[in-house]
Amino acid sequence: MTSPAFCSTTEILRPVGTERRWIDRIFPRLFSRSAEVSEVKRLTERFRIITLKGDALKGPMQLTRELVVVRRNGHLCYLGSPLSWDTVSGTIQFLDYRRCSPEGHVSSKLIQSGDILEVACHGSQLELGMRGTSRFVLGSETSLGIAYALLTIGNASPFRVRLAFEVDSKEECAQVIKILSLPKATLIERRTEGRHFHEVEATVASYAATHGNADYVLHGGRSDINCIRRLLKNFRVAPSRIQTLMY
Repeated sequence: MTSPAFCSTTEILRPVGTERRWIDRIFPRLFSRSAEVSEVKRLTERFRIITLKGDALKGPMQLTRELVVVRRNGHLCYLGSPLSWDTVSGTIQFLDYRRCSPEGHVSSKLIQSGDILEVACHGSQLELGMRGTSRFVLGSETSLGIAYALLTIGNASPFRVRLAFEVDSKEECAQVIKILSLPKATLIERRTEGRHFHEVEATVASYAATHGNADYVLHGGRSDINCIRRLLKNFRVAPSRIQTLMY
């Protein structure tokens, strides 16, 4: 029995012959910027920091749900929201997380230092500023970069932000949280058939009950986010105070 391939959250490649959405075909051609992978730094077994650098990355950039990267072979892969970017030097850093993936997906290990990639912004923009007196960020391993950006680029006080993540390995994620100097987070271990989700709901409900003027950043699958939105509606959280980033 062969071991499962690893697929990065930064790299979701379609099997050969799969029809691409029109935006996947057109968008990168219109708005892409060329950049070189200047460094790939391993944090843990499945987490890496990937640094892109190039003159085309100088100037305004938006924090978006994902960035499209077009490899030389024409395949599309997706990088999450930047950990940081320097518009003067043209440098952007991303947190890469690799998880088990079905066959047909390619390992993010293919992204190596020296690669030339085409990068284009794609997806809904994330508002950095807080809309309430506190903020709750809910997501998974792929959301650690978003939390980092909200706290550093958005200048949010760590004492006013609560983090909660669904994870495969509490130990590995706790290690990365410490490396990134993120505030202590609630880590909920993922279980088969979503049997852990009641813990997620209980964590959100407990926060909503005691933080009436908080805003929320929800990052995850559509069905899970919709469940949490319905839960927050029971606590009379206005839709304007909820930002959703779906994948």
